[in-house]
Amino acid sequence: MFISHLTIKAKLALAFAVMTALVLVLSTLAIRSLISERDAFTNYVNEKAARTTMANDILDAANARAVHARNLVLVSTPGDAAQEKADVTAAHEKVVASFDRLKKALDTMPGVGADEKALFAKLEAVEARYGPLALGIVGMALEGKRPEAIAKMNAECRPTLAALIASANSYLGHIAELAQQEVKQGNASATASINALLAACGLAVALAIALAYFITRAIVGPITRAVEVAEKVAAGDLRSTVTVTGKDETAKLLHALKGMNDSLSGIVGRVRDGTATNENAPARAQMVRPLAATAWEFAREAGAKA
Repeated sequence: MFISHLTIKAKLALAFAVMTALVLVLSTLAIRSLISERDAFTNYVNEKAARTTMANDILDAANARAVHARNLVLVSTPGDAAQEKADVTAAHEKVVASFDRLKKALDTMPGVGADEKALFAKLEAVEARYGPLALGIVGMALEGKRPEAIAKMNAECRPTLAALIASANSYLGHIAELAQQEVKQGNASATASINALLAACGLAVALAIALAYFITRAIVGPITRAVEVAEKVAAGDLRSTVTVTGKDETAKLLHALKGMNDSLSGIVGRVRDGTATNENAPARAQMVRPLAATAWEFAREAGAKA
């Protein structure tokens, strides 16, 4: 197995590298989700909200122009007439400027649909009829033709103003509908991002648990095996079969214990063979246990350091 051939240092480095990669992946997903939400909000503020404001400016200026034109017909003093004339002129200029800004926005902003442009064209066409009517009533009022101005205002100006207001509301309603669609898309995108992050978090937790299990098993397992062998050797049991796999520090420890176990087994075998003829055999046999105890102590210290 690939992991078994790595050193303990390499195994730990690999574990930290994998965990770092998981953190980076989750962070990237979170950042991408935040960027997407920010772009959607920026698009709404800079485009649809801006065009909504411009359309409302048109509607407000058109209503103000109508009110001041009506007041100009009704006032009786020269001072009031001059003030209403100035107000209606300012309102008309604001209407013209607001139309110019909205038209420029529709021509330059990306993502403007054909339906929105058609609604604006209709609004612009109504204004092309209403603007001259309102200014004509202002002219009649200034010339003292109040009855004619009132008649024209009731017969032509008011219906045309109603059509202008209805057209402006249709345009605003269309933008509001587009905004609602963007809200739904944003909610769907946010839900998808949350689900993706939750899935990624679940996968990261699962990978972390699996990685911790395999790394712990790769390190602790051989050390536990080394302690078992050392305890048996210390107890005088030299029959253990030590199987060494891998190339890390624990594998080297097991290899050293295997060598000591085999060496002690050889010593014991030679001692047993010479007990019948060698008077010093009992003393040699007594040498085995201190050596075994020393091997066990070495394995224990090595396991504690690992």
